[in-house]
Amino acid sequence: GLTRDQVRTRFARDAAAGRTLAALRERLAGAYAGGWVTGNDGSLVVAVTDAAAADAVRAAGAQPRLVPRGGRELDAQKARLDAAAASAPRGVHGWFVDVTTNRVVVAADSATQAAAAAFAAAAGADAQVVLSADAPELRYDVRGGDPFYPTSTSGHCSIGFSVQGGYVTAGHCAVAPDPLGFNKVAQGTFQGSSFPENDYAWVRTNADWTPTPVVYDYAGGTVPVAGATPAPVGAAICRSGFTTGWRCGEVEALDQTVNYVP
Repeated sequence: GLTRDQVRTRFARDAAAGRTLAALRERLAGAYAGGWVTGNDGSLVVAVTDAAAADAVRAAGAQPRLVPRGGRELDAQKARLDAAAASAPRGVHGWFVDVTTNRVVVAADSATQAAAAAFAAAAGADAQVVLSADAPELRYDVRGGDPFYPTSTSGHCSIGFSVQGGYVTAGHCAVAPDPLGFNKVAQGTFQGSSFPENDYAWVRTNADWTPTPVVYDYAGGTVPVAGATPAPVGAAICRSGFTTGWRCGEVEALDQTVNYVP
């Protein structure tokens, strides 16, 4: 609901707030307890545990708020929960430091609130349990060059690169059932393919997979993909695939016909 100019103003204001908070965190040290931008007027509020630190907050153009717990104390309490994560009840969806309430918050479903409070107490954290129906679910990234499996038993193919709604791959991979990802989780459905006259296909991914604009380089990193442009003969080119990894070279020919010998 914002205009273009309002968006620019909002981004500039939020970026300035981030810089101010970073400077105050370093300057106030143990008295610093976090800060936030208010939604109404966009002013910056900074929580402090020492009234003497309020003048430094005002001098930075922010509004001070005196609170009982410092940021270091809150972080330490959250760290205790992190250390005890393996014992968290199934209905506990997460925990975080809420700087606006100056508390550590544990989010849990309605059936787990009592168990969540016991979990926090056993971990040594003075946490507030809040009701949350949003249980986290794993999602997976689609990266060019990663393998996928047209069947659940054997054989594999490689993702070409992401497109809107899914990814492109080789057409001969679409002759098998719908693909499973590198982790054997259902990935989506083949939406179109051509083989053997051509050799291309595309997969529309399901909600468990997120197409990303990168290709895996098989050296622990990724290379961004910004678009698609035909490369002429002699152009430098690299490609990524599960069978042979990452290789680079030059284009030697275009529109080559591949003869599949029976």
